Amino acid sequence: ATFFDVLGVQRGIDVPADTLERAFRERSLKLHPDRFTQADARERRFSLEQTTALNEAYRTLKSPAQRALYMLRLHGVD
Repeated sequence: ATFFDVLGVQRGIDVPADTLERAFRERSLKLHPDRFTQADARERRFSLEQTTALNEAYRTLKSPAQRALYMLRLHGVD
């Protein structure tokens, strides 16, 4: 999955900041490890992994320059 998929936003250079912020907040509320403290170890690990991916996706896509570089990498340009 791409960072766009992780956040659930349309792939593109011009993703509005408020769209990214809203998507990040909605998903982080659902996946946050604090919601899984009583869950089994597998669910807690899944939550942590998904939260880590979500944070990385948000950090990358919220910066227009980082987003452009990421999109280039998606298209095979390093």
